[in-house]
Amino acid sequence: MAIMMEEGKYKGVAWGYTKIHLPEHDELKDVPVLKFDFEMLDNGGMEFDDVDGEELINLMGDILSDQIDEQMKTGTLRFNKTGE
Repeated sequence: MAIMMEEGKYKGVAWGYTKIHLPEHDELKDVPVLKFDFEMLDNGGMEFDDVDGEELINLMGDILSDQIDEQMKTGTLRFNKTGE
């Protein structure tokens, strides 16, 4: 899945999620943690120093979480168990 921001501070920034890890039931502790790897596809013309890495990662995670929720509601979410 690839995402491109259409507005806001990161307008024009695009990335693709390359690996997503959803915790399994036996991995759940107090708060489940969604983990993901990504590849930057376009920096939207932003300079490296203008990017707040933690803020951008949190934004990516929020968008991914919303997409997972939506796909669960519509029944279109697919899981591939990799054994990792």
